[in-house]
Amino acid sequence: MTLRRTMALLILACVLMVLVGTALFILTVRSGPSIQRGAVLTVTLGGDLPEEASPSILGRLFSVEQRTFADLVDLFRRAAADDRVQAIVARVTLNDLGWARLQELRDAMEEFTESGKTLACHAEILTTREYFLASACGTLDLPPSGIFAAPGIAAQVEFYKGALSKIGIEADIEHVGAYKSAAEPLTREGMSSPAREQLDAILDAVYGVILDGVAEDRGLGRDHVRALLDRGLLSPDQAREGGLVDDLSYYDEVLDEVKEAVEGGAHEVDEDDYLRDVRARRRPGRERIAVVYATGTIVDGESEQSGLMGRMLGSDTLVEALKEAREDRAVKAVVLRIDSPGGSAPASDAIWREARRLRSGKPLVVSMGDVAASGGYWIALGADAIVAQPLTITGSIGVVGGKFYVKPFYDWIGLTKQILKRGRNADLFTDYSRFTEEQRSLVRLSMTSLYRQFLARAAEARKKSVTEIDHLGQGRVWTGSQGVQNGLVDDLGGLAEAIALAREMAHLPEGRQVGIDIYPKRHGLLKELAAFDLVLSRVAAPDPAREARLADRLLREQALALMPFRLTIH
Repeated sequence: MTLRRTMALLILACVLMVLVGTALFILTVRSGPSIQRGAVLTVTLGGDLPEEASPSILGRLFSVEQRTFADLVDLFRRAAADDRVQAIVARVTLNDLGWARLQELRDAMEEFTESGKTLACHAEILTTREYFLASACGTLDLPPSGIFAAPGIAAQVEFYKGALSKIGIEADIEHVGAYKSAAEPLTREGMSSPAREQLDAILDAVYGVILDGVAEDRGLGRDHVRALLDRGLLSPDQAREGGLVDDLSYYDEVLDEVKEAVEGGAHEVDEDDYLRDVRARRRPGRERIAVVYATGTIVDGESEQSGLMGRMLGSDTLVEALKEAREDRAVKAVVLRIDSPGGSAPASDAIWREARRLRSGKPLVVSMGDVAASGGYWIALGADAIVAQPLTITGSIGVVGGKFYVKPFYDWIGLTKQILKRGRNADLFTDYSRFTEEQRSLVRLSMTSLYRQFLARAAEARKKSVTEIDHLGQGRVWTGSQGVQNGLVDDLGGLAEAIALAREMAHLPEGRQVGIDIYPKRHGLLKELAAFDLVLSRVAAPDPAREARLADRLLREQALALMPFRLTIH
């Protein structure tokens, strides 16, 4: 390291220490604003809503009080019981929530309106996703120039086999389970029959919930709603005439109308101010419930952010968080909040084992978000009970694994390899040749053994025979509602319901003050500064080779991965 680089890092460290110290001081001394009776909350329904806030002090510095999905749900539930709050005016914007979390937030909004308070919403653009959420509002307005484009839902699956073949790359991948279609985009040019079957079932379930929810909350017939959505694109006037929205106005007009309707005078309160007030009023009870977040693709090692694969859920990070919660005597119960499509089998099993160890000493309840499938379902099997939303995607008990055959690509660019080996199958995972028949048999045997282990884990946890679980497995994904019906899930609900169940299982009386601890806990300052140089280097110069190695490692470890579709909007 050069002297100039060393000095630059020292100066940067000093600046960061000052900035972080200032931020922490602000976080410590700032109290919530005074909220008076007659409050009208202004809320944004959309934007970035992560499951968990940044665990780092640096993350808190640049996003001081980052709003999470749980914060927004909690805001509606707390405001429903808060005598100071008379109404909420919500601006509905584009969001990237999955259908399960949309439903969870929608349930909280309905709880607010059922309390007898006003929930008025305004949106400039309504796709199917945003309209499903906004239809739970007491009133919903578009501006005269608004866009109503809610044609339904579509599952879009992209297949890369042909594209890969053009550059000399072939996916040599095996799977166990007829429905285990995670590798199909790499190995096929279209859907298999089992993949289409399970995808059609999920589309039917999601669309049915959308039609039923809109029809009930808007007071319309289900067939009427379907006919309007089938038209694909409606003008604001057509949406109003069809009863899908209430009026055509601007946001400030909606806000002014609600404020005028509040008896005794209204005062506007921003959602950030209200959330700070809520946090300031929370009492750290002597007895605690821990909420442990398990978000992202499961890998071994530490959790991190991948440029190619998104959030990586490291088994070491999660095991340590579960261990801390297990060893904390003030923690009386734990809720494991899972939003993961799966990943590494060994990493999933390590998390499962620590969950079992925790469960032996205190109650453990799983709360499933949008997705808790494959490895995400494996780690859920260590809990006493599993709670999911009706539209959570779960199950997918199956295995996929293999490698990429890249020799034609190497030939194309003029690269050659020579392989010297000791051991007949030492070149098992080389990308310079396909699997031999013997090697393919070895891979299949290993994957079948892992599948049987998955079946055994699920059979024990769900109190079913291996044959019954195999019938529900084979890589098939299920919705949360289907999971309750077939015994893969215990109950329907969101994080709040899971916490209530954990509290009940820990025999904590309803009136007793109980605190909530969030895990994994935030890093310390020294650890943040020590890692900052690495973070800067990855941001400044992303390493595609590293991302490729990570994907290759997941295949070699025989990933427990979700099927490759995304319910999107067309």
